Amino acid sequence: MLAGCHSLAKSTVLAPPSIAVRKVVAVSETPDPERLSGPVAPANAADLARYLPLSQRPRRDETTVTGDWSEQLATVLLQLADHLGTLSEADWLTPSIRPGFRVADVAGLAVWRTATPLLTRVRERLARAVRDRRRWSATELSLGHEAAAEGRAGVEEKLRSLAGRLTTDSSSRSVSDLAAAVLACYETSETVGAPIVVDPVASGAVALARSLSAPIEIKAVLKTRALVSTDGDWRVGSGTELRGTSAEIVLFLYKRAGLPGVGA
Repeated sequence: MLAGCHSLAKSTVLAPPSIAVRKVVAVSETPDPERLSGPVAPANAADLARYLPLSQRPRRDETTVTGDWSEQLATVLLQLADHLGTLSEADWLTPSIRPGFRVADVAGLAVWRTATPLLTRVRERLARAVRDRRRWSATELSLGHEAAAEGRAGVEEKLRSLAGRLTTDSSSRSVSDLAAAVLACYETSETVGAPIVVDPVASGAVALARSLSAPIEIKAVLKTRALVSTDGDWRVGSGTELRGTSAEIVLFLYKRAGLPGVGA
């Protein structure tokens, strides 16, 4: 690790030169399990630089660095749509690795989450939580279930339509939007045993943002363990190395799976 890095980096994150420095902002919209808690995450590339071993990267002009993840999000949404197109009806209705959610509910929630503007999402979540007096996980489940009511083909079509709009409109998407799509890819693909290989820039950015603002119990692990992606050329945390796929690491960071590399 770079000796001159900010002291927080010792317990937070390492990242390779292959992942470009971009705005990686962890946005907290909801309570557990999607809550991004903890200290304020880096707001821009300059802040993020404190957490990265920049001496390992070639010097270049970064005046055009952006926090817009629309292109990566569009790609991941298409991957999710392609994956759904291969599923049988039994797969579609299979309970996912996310407790209480079927594959259909996970995919439906991804549609709602990525197609709905931030302020609308916040208002609807709060309104439902008050109206139904449910825990947040139950509110998310109902949203996903409703969005999945159109069936697998309908959800697939919506994902493709959204991906197409992302490549033509001028709206900016944050890393939290990207995280929702990447997590849905991993949750559904791991459930049915058909892995999706997400671009390492996308998976690494999601892991980085999550590691900087994860719940206390996840941060505690990252203080003594470096989770190394075997298929993404990135790592988060520090200490003893534990290796796993990008999917395994991201799912652990979001408390969907156990610690990668333990008992292997």
